Amino acid sequence: MSRSPLILSRKLIAGNATFLVVRTVMSTLIGLFTSRVVLQVLGTDDYGLSSVAGAVVGVLNFFTGSLAGAGSRFITYEMGRGDDESVEKMFSATLFINIGLAVLIVLFGETAGLWMLEHKLNIAPERMGAARWVYQLSVISAAIGITQAPYTAVIMAHERIGVYAGFDLLGMALKLLTVYALMVIPGDKLIVYATLGACVGLFMLCLNRAYCMRRFAECRRLPRFDKGATRRIFGYSAFTMISSFCVMVCFSGTTFMINIFFGVAANAAVALAATIHGVTMLFGSNIQTAFRPQIVKQYAAGNTPNVWNLACMSSKFTLLILGVAVVPFIIEAPLVLRLWLGEVPPMAVEFLRCMLAAGWCACLSNQLDTVAYSSSRIGRPTAYKCACFLLNAACIYLLFALGAPAWSAYASNGVMYIALCCATMSVIKRRMPEFRIRDFAAAVGRSWCVVALSLVPPVALCMFMESSLLRLCIIAVVYVAALAPLAWRFVLTAEERRGIAALAGEKAPWLLGILPFKPVDE
Repeated sequence: MSRSPLILSRKLIAGNATFLVVRTVMSTLIGLFTSRVVLQVLGTDDYGLSSVAGAVVGVLNFFTGSLAGAGSRFITYEMGRGDDESVEKMFSATLFINIGLAVLIVLFGETAGLWMLEHKLNIAPERMGAARWVYQLSVISAAIGITQAPYTAVIMAHERIGVYAGFDLLGMALKLLTVYALMVIPGDKLIVYATLGACVGLFMLCLNRAYCMRRFAECRRLPRFDKGATRRIFGYSAFTMISSFCVMVCFSGTTFMINIFFGVAANAAVALAATIHGVTMLFGSNIQTAFRPQIVKQYAAGNTPNVWNLACMSSKFTLLILGVAVVPFIIEAPLVLRLWLGEVPPMAVEFLRCMLAAGWCACLSNQLDTVAYSSSRIGRPTAYKCACFLLNAACIYLLFALGAPAWSAYASNGVMYIALCCATMSVIKRRMPEFRIRDFAAAVGRSWCVVALSLVPPVALCMFMESSLLRLCIIAVVYVAALAPLAWRFVLTAEERRGIAALAGEKAPWLLGILPFKPVDE
């Protein structure tokens, strides 16, 4: 008997999540090592300068992400409908839109962005030349990189997560070579670092695009302008870009406000904390990336009950898996930073703890966004998202003006994400009668309660042991040992427990190499 499409989709999600977890572990180790070496070679001030100068154009990465998300949504949606011709039209339309946006990025970067760099940022006059070099490379990288969004969308829509993870690992390996080259190449280290980083990014872009053109038919044909498809994607992208602009105002505006109120040293502390925060949050985003294509395809096929089930399942898994990654880092933040950096910059511990807590809430909000943005009617969720982020930026400025510490900005982010979750759930309820806010809140609430109860043994350990690497390892093991049985019993449904047990039973013989005992489909 053949298996149901939902069971097959869950098996595919599990496989994709496995690839992404492996990628995350490897990229985490490589990223932490490279960041430490770069900090030692550049020094705190140049490291912070790189962060600030790159942020002027780095804000445009939000537009890249929004276009990749919009293109992926339409391409995935048409795949869910089984319309190959529409898939090709959507890819061509996305590519044309991105090329136009790349031109706008160059115009913005060489006018308003350059003026901000020259006149508004707190940069020492003797380092302005290096800052200009980093900035111009960022403009070029952003303009070229944004044209890659349709190809990334195709990879994600086809759910070639193994390929996506492989490219990411190759990019990390090249960054290792960049770090070695940075130590041996003479000259201004900041300029060398920015140049090598841009070269690696360009090489990975070409490799990624070559793969897509070889493997996917829609990427091989010359793009053709289709007015109807372009109008649909541009209309959808316009809303996502507006929300991305508001996100950019909040996050990059926070970077600039920290620079203005607290100086370059605080930016360096933020950048270092953000490195650990970023690689830790990958564990949650991996779950979301694995679920996202299936959620959109099920919505396109009209299977809204499956959309609800997948969204609820992914939210629970995201909270639990992130708990395993985040809690030990929050408890032992001073030790982690000291082991990684040697000398910990001021405020880095506070930044890291607040970022991790806020990122936990952000992952839940992002998964609800996937459901809300599966529909083409996204005006209401976009309005809610813009209002939350702009209001948060104003609150952060007010906090700084009143004398609040720099880390209060990231505490404010956590509150903002909780409010955004509530607003997004109200939108989903309007469109999906199967979405029951009470049931969803109960499932998420049980996950939070289990996470909180599992904290009791690690906190008790902290009272009897001195901070050390051994204590960090014991806390991680004890926390997982407390979390797993509680989550199994009180968070997962009976169907989810059976699915996990069946998947483990199917994969265990393969992992052990006992192929004759591989289960046979019933």
